[in-house]
Amino acid sequence: MVTTRSAGPRSGVRRSARLSGTGSLGQDEFLRLLQEKSQKPSKKRKRRNDDEDEPRSHPKREGSPSPESSSDARLKCREQTLKQRETDLKKKESDLDSQAQNLNTIMKGKEKEMTLEFLEEHLSCALCCEIIACPYSPISGNCGHSFCAMCLLKWYFSRLHDDCGSWHERVACPFCRAPLTFTPAIPPRDINTFPFAPNRLADACIQAAVEKLASNGSPKPEADGRSQSRRASRVKKEESVGLLLESDVIGWSEYGRNRTDWNNRNRRGHDEMEDIRSRWTVLAPEDFHAIKSRLNV
Repeated sequence: MVTTRSAGPRSGVRRSARLSGTGSLGQDEFLRLLQEKSQKPSKKRKRRNDDEDEPRSHPKREGSPSPESSSDARLKCREQTLKQRETDLKKKESDLDSQAQNLNTIMKGKEKEMTLEFLEEHLSCALCCEIIACPYSPISGNCGHSFCAMCLLKWYFSRLHDDCGSWHERVACPFCRAPLTFTPAIPPRDINTFPFAPNRLADACIQAAVEKLASNGSPKPEADGRSQSRRASRVKKEESVGLLLESDVIGWSEYGRNRTDWNNRNRRGHDEMEDIRSRWTVLAPEDFHAIKSRLNV
């Protein structure tokens, strides 16, 4: 007869001992390990977290510009914009300079016109109706008029009698008819009988006005004809802005026709007056005849 041992109370005691004791570890140590394991991330979760921390790199599309090329393009565009602005500013500056020059030309032209009007109205010779050249006045107690030296000499010697070479009566001012100093017929005569005196105040005023008219005038003529082309260019520029001066004003430029004529009359009048005055005390009737013939009166 075989007897079998029933797994009764003893086997249950051994199983409960393994569960309750967990080997050599105590209950507190077991709980600590369990807690650390729950806090430690798994490899899969750690890999996922690492993937999230890494910046996402997008695959480059074929033909799409890189960030560096886009930055270069923006810089080039900015540079072109700045260059265009610089060009526009230079053009505006040039336009302003041109306008300033045009206004300056207008002012100078108006000033010259006013100067010429003043000369023609107040300092014109009553005998030739031109701007007075080398102004002289007849010596008379009641006369203060001035005339061109050549005009005054021609007018005075036109009263000389051809027969005797003297003046039979006292000559009067051609403008106001005030009598002049009488000229003795026979030398020697006093220098104070010279009938004319230079008007230095009028001469200085006329000289200053003529110089003002000549300022910034025509260039000096050149042998190669370049002055004509430069003058044509200047006139064309003045016409383009509507600033072409009157021909009379242009004629008073440094080498203009009016100024050249005035210079010749001024120089000849001065020379004739000085020559006659220097010999006045000893001039004989035949000398007066020679002077009259030379003056063509």
